[in-house]
Amino acid sequence: DGDGPDTLEPGNFAQLIAETEHAHGIHEAQDLNGVRDANWAEWYAGHMIDVLQQTYGLAVPASRIEQLLQRSEEAYTRVVAPLKRMLETTDMTPQEIRQAIERQKPFAPWYATYILGRLQASDTAERPIPRNFEPVVTEDDVRERMAAIPHADYAGRAPEDIPGY
Repeated sequence: DGDGPDTLEPGNFAQLIAETEHAHGIHEAQDLNGVRDANWAEWYAGHMIDVLQQTYGLAVPASRIEQLLQRSEEAYTRVVAPLKRMLETTDMTPQEIRQAIERQKPFAPWYATYILGRLQASDTAERPIPRNFEPVVTEDDVRERMAAIPHADYAGRAPEDIPGY
């Protein structure tokens, strides 16, 4: 209707995170002489907060966005790192690795879904990430699944065209 704020969906939030990543890369290159910004989450939150408040009517302090960005990175790292290590030590072909990676979400939509899920659940009842967090799909599960695919018979085919994938 144009009268109220836009609805903040994972897709447009992911776009905002991706745009912020690009702007932050420029900041690191120009202002920090190429040094990694240890306070990246604070910078991201400061960069994004006006859009979140003015465009989407999100009444949340920048410090909360900063905290959720940091938690997103922690959770994403715990989920993706084991898979990355497995892919680095596999005998999969480049085509098979590409297909496996394409099935994974890039970080911006993952962060957006993670943060929005926590903001929408309750801004005051944060669900902490348990320190003993284990991904639903383990490295052994991935190895077993990949070993079951007859590689030569399905080379070049999309994952959805491979029975049992």
